[in-house]
Amino acid sequence: MSIPITNQLLFAYFAGCATDLEKQFIAEWAKHPSNRELFFSCLASWEDQNPQFKADVDRAIEQHQQRMASRPDDTSSAGMF
Repeated sequence: MSIPITNQLLFAYFAGCATDLEKQFIAEWAKHPSNRELFFSCLASWEDQNPQFKADVDRAIEQHQQRMASRPDDTSSAGMF
């Protein structure tokens, strides 16, 4: 028995939602060089749609600005050495 390997099935696999049987079929299917391009193409698409980490840029900039504002001014000792 074999099941068709579709983009939807691969996305479920990448999300950790594939069944044990589906995982086994995908593992065997992915061993064939002719299937690797599709596997990695789907993986790249899935990763683009499901980032592992999403940075809060506005918060990071605010924290940086606060850190810089509270930093002591060391310009008076510049060039001392």
